[in-house]
Amino acid sequence: MRPTKRRDERLRDKQEHADLAAHLRRARLANPEPRQALHAVCRAYLEFATERPALYQAMFVMPTDVKFAHAETPPPLRAAFDEFVSCLRSDNALRELVAEVIWSALHGIATLSGSGRIPLDSQEQRLDFLATRLADTPN
Repeated sequence: MRPTKRRDERLRDKQEHADLAAHLRRARLANPEPRQALHAVCRAYLEFATERPALYQAMFVMPTDVKFAHAETPPPLRAAFDEFVSCLRSDNALRELVAEVIWSALHGIATLSGSGRIPLDSQEQRLDFLATRLADTPN
């Protein structure tokens, strides 16, 4: 791939990750209670995937050299991840790990429901399960 094209893709990716981070932040700030905030951020993530399926595929399914959970993670992507971390108890030493598990579960839900492999009509039940089981995960 040409260097110019790769640079343009990286700039586009940063903007798309910034858009996702802003979407998640709005959801979190609209729900001040931590468990409700986590549920809202999870819902916002799935809405993003559902409302922008091609973009979601490009950001999180297609091959990329963007590193996740790494020192080289681009700041906009880290900001999106931090919205999940912010919903978890600050005294939880495992909150980054819990946030990573939540993001991974949501990615699975988004991918499987987007392809029709799991039904959309159980989405709220999945979100409730995820948010209530992991919001208060002990240290």
